[in-house]
Amino acid sequence: MKTDRAGVWEYWNRFWFQPLVAPSAPISRALIGCASLLVFANHAVLASQWLGDSGWFNGSAALALAGQGLEGTGAEYRWSPLYYYPWLGFPLTLLGIIASLAMIVGRWSWLGCLIAYVVLVMIHHRIPLLINKGEPLLVAAVLYCTLLTPIQETSLFRVFSNLAFRMLQVHFLLWMAMSLFSMLANETWWTGEAVRQLIVDGQGFLPSKGTPLWCAEFLAHSVLVLQVGILATALNPSIRPLGRWLTIAFCAVILLVIGDWIYAAILFATSTSIWPIPSGIAVSTHESRSR
Repeated sequence: MKTDRAGVWEYWNRFWFQPLVAPSAPISRALIGCASLLVFANHAVLASQWLGDSGWFNGSAALALAGQGLEGTGAEYRWSPLYYYPWLGFPLTLLGIIASLAMIVGRWSWLGCLIAYVVLVMIHHRIPLLINKGEPLLVAAVLYCTLLTPIQETSLFRVFSNLAFRMLQVHFLLWMAMSLFSMLANETWWTGEAVRQLIVDGQGFLPSKGTPLWCAEFLAHSVLVLQVGILATALNPSIRPLGRWLTIAFCAVILLVIGDWIYAAILFATSTSIWPIPSGIAVSTHESRSR
């Protein structure tokens, strides 16, 4: 019994606090940077529409949108410059685009991740109307990526990198689990009514008229089954490579149902921290480091 407890404790310490050995860490950071780039590019378009002199909201309305002078709207978070200067939304999104590019190319990647995280949080707290479905997951992923810098073999920093990488994995799995449980608690996902209504509203890429009921039921049940499969493969190393394809299928269904490219990109990017990368990519990554 003592041996079993010792083994569990040893596995726990090794899981969280060993030096980072995952070859997929730079790839995950680059893909999360791509998802961040999509989000900021979307913000760059929407920010000028929502805010500014020629936007849908004038100066006073933009200040109210940012929470200034309104109780109970999060106005106590005044560290963001958007609280005082909402017109900074567009310049900040441009800064986020540059930071995301730094994440992708891997040059000064920790600084790029940190800048992208700060700007994402500014927009997330101050302009909630611009927030996408998966952006809270992206904000956490970008924060974890600040520690996924190029590995120094003799640096203690690798331990913190492993901790950040594990947090990225756990955060994605918790996100999927909460998504599954919320759908299971909603009867409309069992009957397919939720997907049928999304199709009728023209949210995705399926025609809003003429889509049979059985198709909506099939897609709704597929969403539930794929999420169960993703969680199961993530927890079982012997079938873990299958999880990558289940995630791709899940993102494809998401696109069909709600047509949200950004949400699909965020889900796929964060999921890459779990699935083993193909051997060819692993070899090329190792060779690039050795050079």
